[in-house]
Amino acid sequence: MPFVVQEHHGANPSTGYRWEWVDHQDSIVEQMGQAQFKPRATGDPPLVGAGGWESFDFKAVHPGQMTLRLVYRRPWEEGVEPRKTFSLQVTVP
Repeated sequence: MPFVVQEHHGANPSTGYRWEWVDHQDSIVEQMGQAQFKPRATGDPPLVGAGGWESFDFKAVHPGQMTLRLVYRRPWEEGVEPRKTFSLQVTVP
């Protein structure tokens, strides 16, 4: 199945926040590698602590429907609501 989804989300790892894929048990997609951070162009040299984009690559592994869900949070903070959430309905024929 050649279906690939690439997601880009604003991020700033220097704050401790990061995007994470959640609820991925019984998923019809799998993440390809680790999320990658690309800093925003802020000049030369890049500014320390500047934000950028975190990107994820997913590929289809079997047919079906699901909600792909990402949350923006500090991984060590338990019981705290995510700062941001992202959901995408995915259908693989």
